[in-house]
Amino acid sequence: MRIFALLLCALSLFAQRPNTNYDESKVGKFTLPDLMGTKPWPERRAEILKLYETHVFGNIITAKLPLETTVKAKGPNWREVTFTFSGQGKQKAINVLIVTPPGAKKPVPAVVCLSFTPLATVLGGHSRWPLELFAKHGYAVITAHYTDFFPDVKMGKPDSILSLMPPDETTNAMSAWAWGMSRMLDYALTQKDIDGKRIAVAGHSRLGKAALWAGATDQRFAAVISNDSGEGGASLSRRIFGEHVADLNANFPHWFTGNFKGYSQSVNELPVDSHMLLALAAPRPLYVASASEDLWADPLGELLALTEASKVYEALGVPERTAYHLRPGKHDITAYDWERYLRFLKATLR
Repeated sequence: MRIFALLLCALSLFAQRPNTNYDESKVGKFTLPDLMGTKPWPERRAEILKLYETHVFGNIITAKLPLETTVKAKGPNWREVTFTFSGQGKQKAINVLIVTPPGAKKPVPAVVCLSFTPLATVLGGHSRWPLELFAKHGYAVITAHYTDFFPDVKMGKPDSILSLMPPDETTNAMSAWAWGMSRMLDYALTQKDIDGKRIAVAGHSRLGKAALWAGATDQRFAAVISNDSGEGGASLSRRIFGEHVADLNANFPHWFTGNFKGYSQSVNELPVDSHMLLALAAPRPLYVASASEDLWADPLGELLALTEASKVYEALGVPERTAYHLRPGKHDITAYDWERYLRFLKATLR
């Protein structure tokens, strides 16, 4: 645990630039790319999705890998399932944990959300996984350790799920993590104790970015939740505050497509911004949240992006399907956040 804490501290220090702006007076003026366009929303949505594929996340993974599933372990209200994928003469095993509310008598809604920590910590009472809260609201948790799909290191691709697929130069970690959440959804849809019409996708920090991309690329997810996803996720890239596109490309070049690096010094030329990524969730319920001390993720930039994205919801006649909160405190996902997400899902997914 001490080594893990030191690693997190090192990553935090590594991410900070000496010239990072935290002064609102220095943000300057900016113009966002047009969200609505001139075409009906389904056509405009397809255009935006393609722009994100080309310039930010890389192509949507369409490869169909042979898959075998086996129940590895189980308890009274949980089971660990091993997904074994095959391709390119290799196999990769990924463990997925499903925790359902104790005593549930009928299929329950669920949240798919990748974990930063091994699955044992989820069952062991990690603060980011308040299982009793999920049970109280009647929701199941479906999770896997995110690095099993793509190790979170610059040279992680050879050990990732992508190594089982035909060579693809434009796809990287974010698309691999999003793909993984869709495969977890595939399995959930086959389970009799899960309500397949009420499965949301959620994520925190970098996994919040991945959750937004998963929600954009897989409309079977009934709702989308972004927690402190920041730059490259919910916050506006053109609003120069906190983390910058240049930081992402310098520190985490394995997250996005190589084309994204071309905007490190010319973010205003990027043909998309986060209000467009958020709008790709429409008309499904969308929740964005920030933390007051998480200036690196630019809380105001996240709120402004959601405000712009909400225009699509208004145009589609479902303005009540977006929500936002600003939690006191630092960069984290807490029981406070989950309580509000679960209340929102219960109110909107009926």
